[in-house]
Amino acid sequence: MNIITTIRTLLGLVPSTEKAIAGFNKAAAKLEAVVAHEATVIDALAGKIEKLEDSIASTAAARLDAFARRDRAKTIADRVAALIG
Repeated sequence: MNIITTIRTLLGLVPSTEKAIAGFNKAAAKLEAVVAHEATVIDALAGKIEKLEDSIASTAAARLDAFARRDRAKTIADRVAALIG
């Protein structure tokens, strides 16, 4: 018996399948918790992105409406100018 085996035997550090499975289960539980947390963060960010998309869409619609009104006003101004002058 070498010295490391003797120390393991005395301290009860004998590896076993049950200990390995318990370690893997513990690691899997921690990973599941991390995944759940990241999913929560992603959902929150998706909500913020959706709000920004809605804001951008309404702003773009308002700008297009303003451009259309400006173009209509220019057309009317040109017609009036043609009638006058």
